[in-house]
Parts: sequence; structure tokens; C-alpha cells
Amino acid sequence: MDEKIKKPNPRKDLVKQLRTQLENEFVVIDRPDHPFLLIQPDVIVGGKGLLTALFFPSAHELSSPQKLLARLILSRLGLPAHAKCVLMIDSKKSTAKIHNEAVSHFHETFEISHWADLYSFIKDNKSGSRVKPVPPDIHKQTFERYSIIMKGSSQWVEKDKTPFDAKKLLNEFENKKYQQTSSSQLPKRYEDSNTPKTLQIYEDKFTHPLLTEGRRVSSDIKPSTRKPRQPRVTWLQGEDIVVAVFNQQSKLDKLRDVISFGVNLNYKLNEGIPTTPKDLKINFVALDELPVNQIDPEKPFRAGAFAGWLLMRPTSANEVEETNRVISENLREVLQK
Repeated sequence: MDEKIKKPNPRKDLVKQLRTQLENEFVVIDRPDHPFLLIQPDVIVGGKGLLTALFFPSAHELSSPQKLLARLILSRLGLPAHAKCVLMIDSKKSTAKIHNEAVSHFHETFEISHWADLYSFIKDNKSGSRVKPVPPDIHKQTFERYSIIMKGSSQWVEKDKTPFDAKKLLNEFENKKYQQTSSSQLPKRYEDSNTPKTLQIYEDKFTHPLLTEGRRVSSDIKPSTRKPRQPRVTWLQGEDIVVAVFNQQSKLDKLRDVISFGVNLNYKLNEGIPTTPKDLKINFVALDELPVNQIDPEKPFRAGAFAGWLLMRPTSANEVEETNRVISENLREVLQK
């Protein structure tokens, strides 16, 4: 019987090369597990007081760059201020939707096969200077908000399990005139956000040499004949609150998508530095059970809180609104100090 041919994995190949070339000078971690991040860099390289995070865009991120930028934003907030974030481009994949302006938020961009250039960048303490370190006040604000949201989340962990009825909850929000919408239609909390401009699919010439059309595979995909199912998540927009209601059993991948969207709702990038509006708000995820994370069961709470989401099992829309009122007041008090 013929052995199954393994598909090439550029990331794993690069990790092997890095470990060989950098030897004992640096530690190379493939698929790191950050305690506060569900979406994070693919590879971390650290040593000699230097830290480099490598991002290999997924197929979803190549077609929807806001997901890539959300991962960059959370990584810049969760990693030490001096960490350098590098975008790794595979010339065989279509990268045309990642416009040069989005690429400019990374410290540097490399073609995956150009290992020597990456080695030099990792070991050079002066490389990546075009993007500045994240200011201390932004890190401080992020962790203060995280602490406040975690207190609200911990109350849910401590109390007995309460009934959760997604249909009833949606009806209550509808009676309160909440708008049921899709994630793409929710307004950004920055009126002057540069996000729409950054994420628009441009028709003009791309200026970064690594951004190419690459291979096109989408034309071979046939439209689905399946009947539409109830969406796993229903988005609700109130006057000053966003609620994502899980209609079905919550899964970790879907929670990652919700968190990713919330990051783009609350943050924008200014020359690679995440910034937020002055009246920083929180978002809510209403669900029956936490997504399974066997190694670290409480990580969904922490990752959600770090990104500005409070996970709860509400019995009513009133409970969500009251929780929002209390936590928002605490948040304002802390941020005004």
C-alpha cells in the first residue's frame, strides 16, 4: 500500500530552519499558547532580549484581512511592547486583498522562502523600527478593562447553572427595540476609523512587491445546495451595547470569530499601534455553555475579557443591560483616574 503523501507545510519547514540556524541563541515556539489570546501569532522567536512574532495568514485571513488585523491588534496588546510582528507571505497563495496599507501595520513582511532575510531581522535589535512599541498607557488601559470584565465573568462561574433560552432572550431584546443584524453591518465605534479604508478591496496597483494575485482556486467552488440553517450566532445592536447570542452549542472556532469581530469594532490601528475610543465599551456573548478547552477550561473567559467581551449565561435581557450598566460605570471610573 502506498504511503500517504504529506502536504508541504511552509510554517513547519520554516520552524525547523529557524531552530537549526538560530541554535541555542533563540527559542522558537511553534503554535504558542498565550494565556489571554485565542487568536495569536503562529510562531514566537525569543532570545537576547528580542522577541519576534510571525504571522502566516490563513485562507480566511487572506480573503478577509480584518481577521488578520484583529489577530495583530490582540497580539500587540498581549505581547511585550517591544515585540516585533512579521507578516509571512506565501507567493503561491492569493494575497491581493491584503492592501499595502494593512501590511504597513506589521514591522516587516517576508516571503516564506527567504529564510536568510528573516534570520537577520530576528537577530538585529534595530530592525522593525518603522513601527513603534505599544505605549505603556495603552497596555495599562487594556489590562484594567480586562480585570473589570473578568470580575463580571467570575460571577457567572461562581453561581449555580441557570436556565438559558436563546429564543426567549432574542424575543426580549426585540421587544426592547434592539436591532438584529449581521456582524458586517454593525457600526464601528470609531466614526473616523481608518478600518474601512484599510480593508477595502482596492482595484489599483498594489505597491508591496509580495502582494500578488497568486493562484485562484475560488472559481472551481460550486455554490452550495444546502438549505439555510439557523445562524449559530445572532448579533444584536442596542444604543450602547453589542450582544452576540449563541443559538446553538458554542464552539471554540466560532468564539474566535466573535472575538475577532469585536476587536475590529473597538480598535483601530494607527501606524501599527492599537488605539481605542475614549468611551471604551464592552460587548457581551450570551451562551449556555463555555466552548470546550480541555487544557485550560477558563481560557475562553480570559481571552474574551482581554478582547472586550464578557461571556455570560443570562436569564433575561434585563440582566444583560444591568450587567452592562454596572461594569460600564466601573470602567469609566477606572479610566478617568
